[in-house]
Amino acid sequence: MVETSSTGVPEQAQATKDEALNQASDLKDTALEHVGALTDDAKDKATNVAHDVRQELETQGNAQAKRAATALHSVGSQLHDMADSGQPGAVTDVTR
Repeated sequence: MVETSSTGVPEQAQATKDEALNQASDLKDTALEHVGALTDDAKDKATNVAHDVRQELETQGNAQAKRAATALHSVGSQLHDMADSGQPGAVTDVTR
């Protein structure tokens, strides 16, 4: 004869159900831990990418600023040379 619990469910079935519920709970806890770890990892990687992008933009901005400064210096030198050459004209008048 099969022993039944007070609810009328066989004891072996009840024990199997309880074990399945415990394992499902453990699985849920493990999944939550993994999700938390993945979330932390994704945040870290996003922070690193943002830092790398910021550095790259700063490097490119500095390079462009140097090129602009060099070009302006070159134009200034050319205008100075034009003024020194003494050729009459509007540009010579402005550079003096």
